[in-house]
Amino acid sequence: MPPKSAQAASLEGGWKCDGYSPIAKESTSKKQKNSSAALIEPNVPPSQQSTALTLISGQHAGIPILPRLPPTRNILEQRCLSHFFTHTLNEIDLSPGINGFWLKTLPALSQNEPMVRHAVTALGATHWLFLSQNSPNINHEAKFQAVVTQQFTNSISRLVPLMSQAKPENTILVLICCLLFVFIESLKGSQTEALRHLTAGCRLLASTRDLPPELEGKLREIATVFRGLGSVVNMFNEDKIIPDLAAYAELPKGYEDPTKPYDSLDEAEQALAHLDLFLSDMHCTHDNAEGPFPERLKEINEETFRSLGRRFRKWEARFERTLESLRPPRSYELLNLKLQRDLWAQMMKQPYGEEPVIDEEKCMWLMDKVEELLEMTKPTQRVFTPKADLIPVLVVVYGSCPVVKVRNRAIALLRLRSRREGFWDSDETADFLQLDFDKCLAGQKGTSWPAVGPSTAQGALLVFRPKPEA
Repeated sequence: MPPKSAQAASLEGGWKCDGYSPIAKESTSKKQKNSSAALIEPNVPPSQQSTALTLISGQHAGIPILPRLPPTRNILEQRCLSHFFTHTLNEIDLSPGINGFWLKTLPALSQNEPMVRHAVTALGATHWLFLSQNSPNINHEAKFQAVVTQQFTNSISRLVPLMSQAKPENTILVLICCLLFVFIESLKGSQTEALRHLTAGCRLLASTRDLPPELEGKLREIATVFRGLGSVVNMFNEDKIIPDLAAYAELPKGYEDPTKPYDSLDEAEQALAHLDLFLSDMHCTHDNAEGPFPERLKEINEETFRSLGRRFRKWEARFERTLESLRPPRSYELLNLKLQRDLWAQMMKQPYGEEPVIDEEKCMWLMDKVEELLEMTKPTQRVFTPKADLIPVLVVVYGSCPVVKVRNRAIALLRLRSRREGFWDSDETADFLQLDFDKCLAGQKGTSWPAVGPSTAQGALLVFRPKPEA
């Protein structure tokens, strides 16, 4: 999961995590002494460092969103922590119905567990750097980068010895840090490393058994976030690169009642996000190592796909009744939900396993909606969200309609705003599709879908090469 130079380590207790290895304390102390952005390690008593089980079991429900942190002489560290809780946290909550994890569990652990606090600090600094990349007045970039490097290193150095003790509370801490590392690497643009963190965390989740009842709810919350990230990865690829986490799936209450409107647009969005998760779970039921796709598994997936179509139509009916009852004003949330509804409707028209075909008129209509949403953000504003929404629409439009003006417009819209949605970057996607389009026009390939990935092929948009097993 961590830096590329680290080696895979097999640890006691049966845990195996790609890429972790102990980090020498001497090199860390030298960096602290010589860097102007070096951070002072908080002096947290051992008694406070061992309170994770109490905190994450929910016994301190009144902890504020911005935690009270141990004193530090480093102002930049505090600034990065503050940025995380006031800005970054609003961007990374992609999972339906688990606000307690982001608003209670994570702040509590940030306050009492140094390894989590270091990871949160690194993520806050990484997000600041991402947002500031296009700013003409960026200052102290090197100092913020030093914070990222130092805090990331500090978190891993504390995490490695913890992983040799397979205690239930340690499992939760490892998974939370792993999750934060996914976001850090994704924001940095290191998508291969982000995927390695994601797959390692999913493997640990899939192998976790017999947690105490007070931790089962927290594990399910964390698994929901991992499933959400996995659905972003699996969007254009049915091959399995992460373990199946369908065992953690839960339907929201009232899901099957098409006559009842949702209480809010947020509830409707959460319900549609659940459908995304179930679609991802269906694509995660086959392991490439097993050889050709089993015929029986294909039949099961076909039935699951039909079931998803029925569930989507019920969601659509509830969504229409919601619009009638609430009459919500025009907003980004509303327009995006309508766009996602229409994309789902197009996908559900296709037989399972077949590439979608969308006519020119519908593609242009979908791109009108995407352009409207893109223009709601400032031209110089960089956007990061774990939710893959606008970029996938444009990739689907490009792949499903070979008309020249459709493909040209899809690429142009990807360049209209600088966005990173999960593992997909708008500028990189535009460059990738332009290269594919040039090959099509030159007769070097057909008009079929480009190999988006994730794939081991170097030419894929998202390249992922798992580290070999030790």
